[in-house]
Amino acid sequence: MIEVGFLLDYFGTWPEKISEWKLTSESDRKKKFGPAHILTALDGRDGNKEMKRAQAYATLSQYGSHATYKGFRMTTKDNLGELGPFVNSINLRAFLEEIALRTGPASVLYGTLFPSAPTKIVRFREAVATELVTAFQYQRTPLAP
Repeated sequence: MIEVGFLLDYFGTWPEKISEWKLTSESDRKKKFGPAHILTALDGRDGNKEMKRAQAYATLSQYGSHATYKGFRMTTKDNLGELGPFVNSINLRAFLEEIALRTGPASVLYGTLFPSAPTKIVRFREAVATELVTAFQYQRTPLAP
């Protein structure tokens, strides 16, 4: 989800790159449109020197999709070879917080790729975008564990 959201954000800023992304070879696509390139381009566009996108991507990669010790901890129980994943309150909460954080913005970015959508849909996307910005500006205190 995070990679798709970043890619949609990238294409929203540089729509001329969509054709290149679609038509390039797999090896060139990994070089030109891999996560490192996309994150660097977006952070450069936003003047983000803290590299928060890269930090979020690295964390999710470590725990979710790449073979790492921390990732293996999610698929074993009590350091034994039982196969998981095992849902516990900490992992479930982390997942729900992350999916809530990433789904809204990715959906809004996806919607911007259809500028000639019916007016009703465009207005809905704009309203959702406004609500998301407002929610992020006034972040509530995290839920108690």
